Amino acid sequence: MYSKAESHTAFAPVFHSVPGKRTPMEPIRSYVSNLLKTSHMYDFICYLVPVIILPQKQQAKRFNIKLTLEQANSLALSRDIVIVNGELESKFWTKVVFRVCKAENGRFVVDLPLHLSIKINGQVVIRDQEGPLELTKYFKFNPELPNTLIIEYPKYTTGMIFVSILLVKALSCESMVNNLIVTRTRSKDYTKQKIIKMLENENNDVTFMSSELSLICPLSQTVMEFPCQGISCSHLKCFDAFTYLSLNDFSGKWICPLCKKTTLPSSLVIDGYLAGVINTLKTSNLSCSTVALLKDGSWQPKNNGEQKEVLESDPIAVL
Repeated sequence: MYSKAESHTAFAPVFHSVPGKRTPMEPIRSYVSNLLKTSHMYDFICYLVPVIILPQKQQAKRFNIKLTLEQANSLALSRDIVIVNGELESKFWTKVVFRVCKAENGRFVVDLPLHLSIKINGQVVIRDQEGPLELTKYFKFNPELPNTLIIEYPKYTTGMIFVSILLVKALSCESMVNNLIVTRTRSKDYTKQKIIKMLENENNDVTFMSSELSLICPLSQTVMEFPCQGISCSHLKCFDAFTYLSLNDFSGKWICPLCKKTTLPSSLVIDGYLAGVINTLKTSNLSCSTVALLKDGSWQPKNNGEQKEVLESDPIAVL
């Protein structure tokens, strides 16, 4: 069951130093390490560069990274050639990713741009995606040749900037959707109470102009199978999780198609209410793309403008 979504910002537990034991920095570094290697988009394999703090007084940090034979083979053999916008591109299932975290006043902000410039083997890395920055295509898959990575950054006086480079295994869209269903499904009651509140204020709320709700995904233009939205989205409408993840797998834009907010995979939640509606219609063999919402939070299927009887919602199924 969904409880509270991840976001760019995490709040750390309180760390206490023990005289004669570990330094206060060690538990913080360990916390950041666990934070950065956790993702809804991949499984962690290993650190190529463990979590370090960028020195405040410096403005550049250099790394020489030599892959092992196993790591080089894993990267090279994971390449697929796909067509994107009419052009051939490489898709890697094993990836090298760069992650950054700024810690200040107990807040840990992950993967937001911090005016860092990265060069790998003389090539400037272009940040054209939200979330973890993929470096795979800039690397040499040769265990005999080091990969030179330089991070340039402006001087900073507050907080700490942690960086790391990871080797990861990308999850398939099916796996990500299943993870969402199992761990990040919002309760039906949450949406039901939201519907009740919105219908009570229907005449005054410009964001909710109708008691009807479409089941059509704005991306695929078909009835959703896995209705989802971002944790920060305020609208009732959803989009299909599998379609959203598939389309953004290459573009990396991660923008909600409804409200245009940045919506990373880590901030997606399955709407248990709508998922139940869709599954009920499916198991009842009802063809319906719109439902009527009632003031008590229940719903009725609509077909050709006609409302049918109220149905109980079935739970969503895992792929």
